Amino acid sequence: MEAVPRMPMIWLDLKEAGEFAFNAAVKKFVLKNYGENPENYNEELRKLELLRQGAVNVPRDFEGCSTLRKYFGQLHFLQSRIPMGAEQEAAVPIAWTEIFSGKTVTHEDIKYEQACVLYNLGALHSMLGAMDKRVSEEGMKVSCTHFQCAAGAFTYLRDHFPHSYSVDMSHQILNLNINLML
Repeated sequence: MEAVPRMPMIWLDLKEAGEFAFNAAVKKFVLKNYGENPENYNEELRKLELLRQGAVNVPRDFEGCSTLRKYFGQLHFLQSRIPMGAEQEAAVPIAWTEIFSGKTVTHEDIKYEQACVLYNLGALHSMLGAMDKRVSEEGMKVSCTHFQCAAGAFTYLRDHFPHSYSVDMSHQILNLNINLML
């Protein structure tokens, strides 16, 4: 491995999150459709908000990948119980910053939040792959695994979120990201 030059690797930046004030919409939906006291869910909503803060300010390490995966799963679970998709009853504005222009893009669709979290998962894996020490066989394997995970996240985003929410998540850019990672 000593004779192999250590080339600098490309990684992708993380998207920056804006507002996603879901508490009021969830409580209103619970009261109206389930007839339950929405205050009974304060603790769960607080935990979800803390998880979001952890995902938005994700540490640049493998633990950060776990946080993003966990938040992505919780969003999926939330959507299965509370209709927060585009033009659904409990939809609220969700804002994230577009990577290339720096503009804030807002959609009233929980799938936009999921897509941005998935993008950040791919970007974080690309960072970890580029930052890993590639001076040993084991280091090369770990780095390659991170790049493959990044490509997997971008592939899932491209294939399961057909709506192009912003330029950085367009079909063409996601294909470019996938090819860069592989």
